[in-house]
Parts: sequence; structure tokens; C-alpha cells
Amino acid sequence: MIKALRNVMLAALALMAGSSVRAAEVIDELTNATFGVTSTSYASTSDIHANSAAVYAAQSAGGNNAIQLRSNNNNSGIVTTASGGKLVSFTIEFNANTNAARVVSIYGKNEAYTAPTELYSADTQGTLLGEIAVADDNKTLTVEGDYTYFGLRSKSGALYIDKITVVWEAEGATKTSTTTTIDATGLTNTDLANGTAAGKLVATVAAGETTLTDAAIAWSSSNEAVATIDAEGNVTLVAAGNATLKAEYAGDESHFASSANYDLTVENSAYQPVGQGTLEDPFTASDAIWLANNGEYADEECYIKGIVFRVATTDANITKFGNIDYYISEDGEAKTPSFEVFRGKYFDDEAFTLDNKVLVGDEVVVKGKLAMYNTQAETAQGAVLVKLVRDGQEIKPGDVVNAPTISGETPFQESTTVTITADEGCTIYYTLDGTDPTTESTQYTEAITLTETTTVKAIAAKGETVSEVATATFTKEVVEEGGIVFDFNADYTTLFGIDEVTSSDNVHNFEASTNSATVEGVFVTVSAGAEGATTPNRIWHSDPRLRLYSGYLMFTSQTNKIEKIVLTRTTNKALIANSNTADSGVLTTSDQQNNAEVEWTGQATRVKITIAGNTQFSKAVVYLGDVPTGISDVPATNAGGAAYNLAGQRVAKGYKGLVIVGGKKTMAK
Repeated sequence: MIKALRNVMLAALALMAGSSVRAAEVIDELTNATFGVTSTSYASTSDIHANSAAVYAAQSAGGNNAIQLRSNNNNSGIVTTASGGKLVSFTIEFNANTNAARVVSIYGKNEAYTAPTELYSADTQGTLLGEIAVADDNKTLTVEGDYTYFGLRSKSGALYIDKITVVWEAEGATKTSTTTTIDATGLTNTDLANGTAAGKLVATVAAGETTLTDAAIAWSSSNEAVATIDAEGNVTLVAAGNATLKAEYAGDESHFASSANYDLTVENSAYQPVGQGTLEDPFTASDAIWLANNGEYADEECYIKGIVFRVATTDANITKFGNIDYYISEDGEAKTPSFEVFRGKYFDDEAFTLDNKVLVGDEVVVKGKLAMYNTQAETAQGAVLVKLVRDGQEIKPGDVVNAPTISGETPFQESTTVTITADEGCTIYYTLDGTDPTTESTQYTEAITLTETTTVKAIAAKGETVSEVATATFTKEVVEEGGIVFDFNADYTTLFGIDEVTSSDNVHNFEASTNSATVEGVFVTVSAGAEGATTPNRIWHSDPRLRLYSGYLMFTSQTNKIEKIVLTRTTNKALIANSNTADSGVLTTSDQQNNAEVEWTGQATRVKITIAGNTQFSKAVVYLGDVPTGISDVPATNAGGAAYNLAGQRVAKGYKGLVIVGGKKTMAK
């Protein structure tokens, strides 16, 4: 009896010991409030905690009060910088405003991510665990395999997520999950017209059905310019706008951390605009925020003044679209809530350019209608600039001086002649030492002859007004004697027999299995890309032109064997070299910097350069030795008209490039 009882007790102890190390599932629920980004402008956040031990970093926006992600700019997504254990599953709840074609891609690995930008490189994104589409009936992905870190991003286009549920298996966890909730019944005032005392929020922490009465809560406000909250949960109103009040429980040795948010909108029904909304007395940025929140001037134009504290539009998009998103305030300091001039236009509804764009610190007056986009007060699209003061001087439409144009041949071998032109009535000043020119620099009076690689910078001046700096670099090309040059930038139309590529709308994709070009008996063949590749190899609309993402470049000589190839590239992805001889040659990869020249040396009829990732080539120079290739000795065993490539493989009708028919070399076009 005693022995049996002893065995039962030992078994119970074993079960208890086992329960202390058994893996426990911990759930993180990620929402827009988790990351605290409420505007439609993208922002980076880090050191974000939920319920597990995981730490999150994100680049997101807050459109539709959701987690807003995009696939352009190669930076938007969510990653873990610390692990919450072993990944079990993901569930995505899409916002109703998400396009039905949108897809979330989820990656995993067993080392920490540093930023969402890693999700856009095959070298750092990790293993694709799976994808969840808006159109999927089942929006839960169960993870196969052992992964302790994850990252997720939009596969293509903008999308909106209401909630991401991540289930972790926390090995050895003895802690219990907790839930924090906020009771707002004590919050009795949200209108500054009734005073600044708003009332009190009360937070409760529970572990299952048990309330943790001694749980310490830390309160914070995402926007203390709108509302503050003290350690006891007492809320004080400061200004009209929006703030997220957060209650955080840090957890202890027995319980996981948890948090909850309360979104507060502060009104001021007694607010009186400072301005009148006229050209003579414009509204202030604060006036415009209050009026937009109250639906005023949605159908009627008004004038708004302020100082620019942020320009959100990139130079590339200014050039492409001719409008600018910029933010203004009364004193030029960043404000929350903020006022945005959305896709604003230049004077007289003209397009903005890089020469006339608004700058941080400019004093502006704009004319337009008011609108609200979610919680962002803004002008409706197309508000026009009516006044611009920069450094104390008013700038009028005719006062803007365009940057000069610098022209000349590059690259060049011996010398090149550079000319600089500007608008009529302007004086041009330039430098050749890389420094920015001033009106004290050398005045341009005649063409400049360059014999070495040089960066030319120039400005145009008319009266007291000076243009932006124009910059152009002219590179002296050193080509060893005997080298055969493939200039993918200057000669791509001739090499590949294609039309000129002028924009992203008419880039040339290499869609056939191979695509060849020839110079002096040497062929370069570009593959279409690896099977299943999402981006085809192609000719781009700007330098460097030849852009490869997978597949290979192959060089073939029909005369003497290749002894050296020098490749000029502008990215630092690894390259792999193979040849069709016993001597595979050597490919230097020690210099991994942009614009590096990578050199292959060996002796081969054919050299294949395998692409390991996005690599952009501007030029290749091939050097031949004295050893014949022997291609001309191929016997005429296919006199019936069959064609073979230089590897001896039969090719189909329609194949283009150098082929062997009846033992003789011929060019199939």
C-alpha cells in the first residue's frame, strides 16, 4: 500500500515537473493602435510589445484606422526584432476597404530582423512561409517547420489590416497570458469648451477569469499636445485633436505583459478662428484643422497661411506628377494634429518642378477647399499657392530661376566638350572640384574641355535670385587595347535590336528563353530569368540599363578563347562564374561596392555568369587570347537544315543568334 502510494506521488510529481517546462501558446493581437500610426503618411516604429516576449518593428500608415502597408519603396512591412518563441500560426483580418486582389506575404527565419526593408531582398527576407489573400476563405496560415522570427509585407499594392493574430509556442514558459482592458465610464468631458478636466480612465488586468488586483499600470499619451494622462489615469485636455491613451502592464515572473488603448478625440466647440479665410486675412493652420474637423469650407474655397515644416513628396514624384504634399503650422514646428496641403499646385495652378518646389521654412498662403482624410485635416487635392516668402524675400512666379543644363559625352576616352545653358538673361557659374558653386565661382563663358573624370556643378543667377545646383559627372573610360566593349547603356538598342526605352511604361523584358547580342565575333546572351522569378531580366528606362534579377549572362567567342571579362555593375550582389572547359576561371568578388569592376580570368570558349540577385550592369569588356575556339571544326552532321547553338544543342525554329547549320556558322535573325 505504502509502495503504491509512493509510486502515485512520484508520478504526480513527474507530471507537475513536466507541466512547468511544457510549451505554452501565447497570442499577440496586432492592430493599428499597437503601432500608434494614425495618419496616412508612412512612419517607422520600433520596440513594440504585445502579449508575448516578441518585439516588433514596422513601417506603416494608418489609413482606414487600420494597419496600412504598401509594396513600393521597398520599406513597408512588419518584422520581429526579438522572438516570442516558435511560430505556430497567423490569422489576418482585412479591412473592408482593401482591394480584393491584395495578398500578404509572410516570411520566417531563425535570426532577428532589423527592419522591414529586409523583406525586399532575397538575401535577407527569409523563407516564404505562405501567403494570405483577401479572396481566401481561410485567412489563417499554420506554420510548417521551426521558425522563431517572422516578417510580413504586402505582395503588391496598398492594403489595410484590422488585426493580425500571431500564435507563438513559448518553450519552457511558466507564465500566464494576461489581458488589459480600459473602462472609460469615468471620462466625462472631451470638449475644451467645458474645461480641461476630462475625468478618469480605469485599467484592469486579468489572467483568464482572475483579476490581478495588484497589477501596476503605466499610462501614456501618444499626443500630449492634445491630452495628457497621469499615473492614476486622470486625463487633462490640451487642444483639439486626437490622442491614443495607453495602459501598459509590464508583467512579472508569473504573467506575460499586456496593454490596451483608448482613442480620444478632443473637441473645442468654443474655438474661434484667428483669421477670416480671405487673402488679406487667411486662416491659420490651427483654424483650418478646427474648420475641417467641423465640415466647414468643404464646398467653398478659403485662404490658409503657415510655415512649411515638412515636405512629404519625393523629387521623383514631383517630377512625375507636378504636385507636392507638404505640412504647415503657425511657427514652422511639427504639430500633432497637423495640417496638410494635399497634392498642392504651384502659382496659377501650374505644376511644381524641382526648381520651384516649396522648401521647409517657406512661409506660404494657399487657396483651396478643406477636407478630412480619416483623422488628417487637409486641403482638397489641387490647392494652389498664392504667396511664397523664403528667407524674408517674397518669391513671385517670374522670380524663379531654373537650374542650368549641363551637356557633354560620357563616358569618353580622350576628351569631351561640356556646354552649359540656362534661361535667357541668366549668368552661369560653375565648379569642377565637386563643391557647390556660388556667384563667386568661375563664370561660364565658353565650352569646357575635360580630359579626366570630372564632376561639373553649375548654377544660374538672375539679379538676386539663384537657381538650384545642377550636377553632371563625366567619366573617362580606360579600355585596354584589344578589349571588345559591350556598352549596355549607350548601345542597348543596337546590341539587342530593340526600340529606345524611355519610361517605365515601355521597359524591354527579356521574355524569350535567351537573347543575344554580338560585337566582333563575341556573343553575350541574356537569359529571361530563373523559372518562377517574379521580375524578368530587362532593359530599364534609365542608366544602368541592363538589369538582371536571376538567370545568367553568357559570353561566347567564335574565334579565340576568352581570357578575361571585366564587368562594371552598380549593385553588390554575388556573382558565380562557370565555363565549358576544365579551367573554370576565377571571378573576383573581393570588391563588393557599387560601381565596382568585377573581373573573370581563365581560358574558355564560353563563360557563364550566374546572377544571385538584383544586379545592374552598365558595361562588359571581353579580352581574347591566342588560342582558337575550334568552333569552326564542328562536322556537318545535320545537313538537313537543323540548327544547333554553340553548345551543340539543337534549337527550335525562330531561335535568334549565332547557330551552326551544316557545319557552318551562320547568324539567325
